[in-house]
Amino acid sequence: DQEILTEYVRQGLVRQISHQYAMNNTLTCITVDPQLENKITAAVQRTEHGSYVAFEPILMQKLIANLNTELAKLTNLGYQPIVLTSPAVRLYFRKLTERIVSSLVVLSYAEVEAKIEVQAVGMVSI
Repeated sequence: DQEILTEYVRQGLVRQISHQYAMNNTLTCITVDPQLENKITAAVQRTEHGSYVAFEPILMQKLIANLNTELAKLTNLGYQPIVLTSPAVRLYFRKLTERIVSSLVVLSYAEVEAKIEVQAVGMVSI
């Protein structure tokens, strides 16, 4: 599965990814509510052509509205739009949001070095 292999490679690049997005050993970002992560995981559908998240339209609308609100907090403070998720959800959250917010960086906790301090300024939920 190419998607899973890509996630493993990203985790192997933890040092490079951390240094690319952290400033002064601090990663300023927004996080994803664990309940939302559970909903995403439950909605993953796997096919022979890959996987996708089968979210109901109303849930998708709520997700996008809340994501835009939380991202505004980051950008108003002058930070790059970064969302931090669990490793199991990173790929699927990216798939959900890539068409709406193409400049969004979606990282997992496994891609952030232990010495990097995470400063969350908000949380995406639905």
